[in-house]
Amino acid sequence: MKVNSILLGDLSENTYVEIVQNTIYNIGYICPKCAYLKRKLTFVHKNPNIFSRINFKVILKEKAKLDLEILLRIDKGAVNTDTFLNVRAMLLRDDTYIRIIPSLEIHESEVKAGHGATISYIDELQSYYLKTRGLNMKQVENLLVSAFLQFEE
Repeated sequence: MKVNSILLGDLSENTYVEIVQNTIYNIGYICPKCAYLKRKLTFVHKNPNIFSRINFKVILKEKAKLDLEILLRIDKGAVNTDTFLNVRAMLLRDDTYIRIIPSLEIHESEVKAGHGATISYIDELQSYYLKTRGLNMKQVENLLVSAFLQFEE
């Protein structure tokens, strides 16, 4: 199984990825402060008997706004596809905004597919604990962002 772990420096306006082999995509993206981005990502299965997992994590810095649509498409003929799309977002400030639309488009009946999305802020209890250990807020934020961007193996 191929594992692709990518921390994106930029997120293209429209991204198209054709999944042709058993693959796990671990994608991280940090949306720069004061940015407004509208992005669409499309992952497509065309071949039969493919297993894939798409794990997308995004962090929004101050005043960032992100409108993110992620489509997972299974074309006719891609029988026995097993795929899941998981999107997680962490907002670092109250002045950030994200809209996540994960969606499935399935044109084959013999498949296993799913998707999910969560949005969270920095955990106040974790932040408090780390500050009691002598870290300042910037160090706490950096540590929690780094932990958030880790992917399970």
